[in-house]
Amino acid sequence: MPGLHVVLIGPISPMNRRNLQARANIHALGAIEYGRLPGFLQHADLGLLPLSDHPKNRGRSPMKLFEYAAAGLPVVARSASDTIRRNESFVRTYADPSEIVSKVARILQGEHAGREDIRELARAHSWKAKADVLLDFVNSLTPGVQNAARQ
Repeated sequence: MPGLHVVLIGPISPMNRRNLQARANIHALGAIEYGRLPGFLQHADLGLLPLSDHPKNRGRSPMKLFEYAAAGLPVVARSASDTIRRNESFVRTYADPSEIVSKVARILQGEHAGREDIRELARAHSWKAKADVLLDFVNSLTPGVQNAARQ
């Protein structure tokens, strides 16, 4: 997809940086401060999550998935067990790298939920939403006791 600009953010080895510099449409920015990430994501059309087969990735809950969702981005992700189990509507998974181009193309053609719909899905997975579920459970065990943490 030579017409597609790919921006890579994160640590990049010198060898990989040299290989990437040979491609005009790939921009390897390296590591950036976490607080600057939303400024980059707001200009993106989709997020990529190419998890490896490393055993540490099995069952991992990839935070990047929800960071992309919070930015309203549809995601193309490797078919890792956790991304499949979640079955999120904004995620297109692939098992073989040869499928990436078609998954990206479908998203770029508009085959995904809108940005605000994706953000709403992300809100359901926020720390606040998780804490509210926990507080509701605790409150159900102690009827009549008001939980000060919610106020």
